[in-house]
Amino acid sequence: MKKYGQETNQILLTIATLLLGALFAVLAWYALKPFFQRVALDYYYPWNKALLATESAAATEVLAAAKSKRELAAMVADLQQKNAELAAASAADGALRQENMQLRTLLNMPLPPERIPVYAQVMLRDPMTWNETFVIDKGEAHGIRQGDPVVAPSVQGGNAVMAGRILSVSRHTAVAATVFHKECALSVLLTESGQYGFLNGAGGASAPVITSLPVNGRYGVGEIVMTGGLSHQTPPGLFLGTLAPQEDGSASVVKDHLYAEGLLKPAADIRDLRFVTVLTRKGQ
Repeated sequence: MKKYGQETNQILLTIATLLLGALFAVLAWYALKPFFQRVALDYYYPWNKALLATESAAATEVLAAAKSKRELAAMVADLQQKNAELAAASAADGALRQENMQLRTLLNMPLPPERIPVYAQVMLRDPMTWNETFVIDKGEAHGIRQGDPVVAPSVQGGNAVMAGRILSVSRHTAVAATVFHKECALSVLLTESGQYGFLNGAGGASAPVITSLPVNGRYGVGEIVMTGGLSHQTPPGLFLGTLAPQEDGSASVVKDHLYAEGLLKPAADIRDLRFVTVLTRKGQ
């Protein structure tokens, strides 16, 4: 019985010792935990610092990239605006140079006898009849009459050439019919073959037709065509253009065995007219 009691006391003492040891270990852990945490933080500081620096650099690059994109977009928009302004200025400068060249050409043109020049600006053009008619800013008040010849700069520049005739007139404006218009009928002279004919516009963009040429005439592509002067309204010797080739490449075609026809390649810069000269008659 005594032995059994000693064994029980020994077990209880062991349990008490274990509990006290566990309690001491817990208390020791809580007491030493800050120390171990400091040691661990100090130990891992280089790696944590490097990781933080990497993350910070990455974040900085992302923000910088976003800012750079915004700045780049703003720069692109600014450059586009400046480019548009420069393009507009260049176009305006080109238009001024073109107008200046046309004015110089018209002012330097030698005038036919008994003719007075009236310098006019093209005011209106209908897109549907762009090649055929245009309105100028001069009319009866400036001496212009129906049928007066209209002279314009050539396509090559430097020369003033016949472009059409005045179709109708009001007090301060006039409508000009170009050589493409059906109402612009003129007597013409083919200088190399020495043959006379009549020019009639075909309408639209079709080449004007030179008709009533002698069948036996020898015509060549590129032959110079001048005004014939058979009408008192149009002086002779105004340059109209050159003889254009037919579809088969020939200079002329015979119609009904009665007369020959040719096509005119106009010398006037019809599509880009800004200024013209109307040759009015003295004494009218």
